[in-house]
Amino acid sequence: MKWLVATISILAACGGEDNGSISIEELPIESARISCAKLEACCTLEEFMDQTFGGSTIAECEQLYGGLTSIIVPLLNDSVANGRMIYHGDRVADCFAQLEDQSCTEFQSQTSQDLGNCKNPFEPMVANGGVCGEDFDCTSGFCIGEEIDFETSEITYGVCGDAPGAGQQCVDFDCAAGLYCDSGTCATPQPDGAQCSGDDSCESGNCNQDLGQPGTCGEITTCDGK
Repeated sequence: MKWLVATISILAACGGEDNGSISIEELPIESARISCAKLEACCTLEEFMDQTFGGSTIAECEQLYGGLTSIIVPLLNDSVANGRMIYHGDRVADCFAQLEDQSCTEFQSQTSQDLGNCKNPFEPMVANGGVCGEDFDCTSGFCIGEEIDFETSEITYGVCGDAPGAGQQCVDFDCAAGLYCDSGTCATPQPDGAQCSGDDSCESGNCNQDLGQPGTCGEITTCDGK
């Protein structure tokens, strides 16, 4: 489930103006609408399809990312209802407003590791040893053993704890910030030019690769543009 945190972490990429509030139920749909419009406006068709796992239109993009609604919404609502996390819809609205106002140059250089100055909209409330449904519940930023059934949205809860460091065994295929899981052991990401199997194995956060093939670590960009 660590991928889910990565999927919605882009919400922390934004500024602090007053732009109203976005409810949890609106979050996946609004995120899909704005992000897909930016991809269509700023990227080539090939880049668009790469970012959307083969989708070639805004509608297909929105369907893909909006489809996370059935997973994200119950998970966030469960965390809020049980006091594990405080959701700040006003911060999300600020984030979306800044993303919508970005130029293509700004959007194209956007990275998953340099997300701007926005306040985190997911305020964790659970200390180590407490029950968690996802990383965003934990003050440590790490939930161990959590799972969610994609078909039923049933949550298997984990326990908040410290993420494993360099040289330690990965937990749920994950490691502390700045590390990645390499064959079961937490390791330091590779520099540009090194062979890679995924974005998290690169210092830059970007592995240039064709699907199913080894890649090369290199510059992070959302897309090079039209």
